[in-house]
Amino acid sequence: MKQERIYHILIDRFFPMRDEDANGNFKGGCIRSIIEHLDYIQGLGMSGIMLTPFYKTATYHGYHIVEFEQVDPHFGTKADVKELVKEVHKRGMVIVADFVANHCHKSCTLFADGKHKDWFCYKSNGTYKCFAGIEELPMFNSKNKDVQ
Repeated sequence: MKQERIYHILIDRFFPMRDEDANGNFKGGCIRSIIEHLDYIQGLGMSGIMLTPFYKTATYHGYHIVEFEQVDPHFGTKADVKELVKEVHKRGMVIVADFVANHCHKSCTLFADGKHKDWFCYKSNGTYKCFAGIEELPMFNSKNKDVQ
């Protein structure tokens, strides 16, 4: 097995394009900036990159996903993601994209529309269980009923 040297990237904080947006969270790092700096990353001796989530999110770090089928416009477009993958592979590098599989933001359509209630964990009092105790993050259901 080949050993990789992975450069972890918090997308919004990687070579940001502005100081901050109106709500003070997003700084402007984007997928396009990553594409433009792949040679730099490879020059550091890295053989791959790992990205924080790039899905539509309520927070700059990407872990409060509101739509799993959209790229957050702060980070770029689906075309940018496809180009990034192509450019990474063109350099013989690997790419890992972090995917959140245990929670979403409470405004995510999967939770907010109520159609997928059985996809989430609920307490006996009818309130939803939160990931890491964070109220905005309802936990997805799992087959392991011991999930807290």
